[in-house]
Amino acid sequence: MRNNRIPVAIVLCALLSTSVSCGDDDNGTTGPPDPVPGTLTLSLGTLHPDDGALVLRLEGADITQVALAAPGLYLRFLEDQAGVTAVFVGDIVSGDMLTFHVPDVNSVASYSGTVLEAADRSNALRGSLAEYTLTVAP
Repeated sequence: MRNNRIPVAIVLCALLSTSVSCGDDDNGTTGPPDPVPGTLTLSLGTLHPDDGALVLRLEGADITQVALAAPGLYLRFLEDQAGVTAVFVGDIVSGDMLTFHVPDVNSVASYSGTVLEAADRSNALRGSLAEYTLTVAP
């Protein structure tokens, strides 16, 4: 009887070691995830309740299909290889400003925005732009 138990134990050990070692055939290496094309949103944070004009720069590669995300604002923009310069006019408040298409939404960290100029509704330039924030998110 004892001899019958040894081969069963050996077979079980062999099966367990095979199932553990026969995982992925990629030898444990994983590459970067496949790109996921999609839309990102640029959002503004401002402490000023009377912003009337804003010039900003959105930087990142392969930005396309730029669209206004804030209803009621006038938007003009200029695209180049490094990004987009946009001018907004109207009653500007905190919130989503632009949507744009990118080749990979997983690389959101490679897109950023900077406020270049801001003015109140009577067209007086802001002395400081430190109160403005821009964030890019899916």
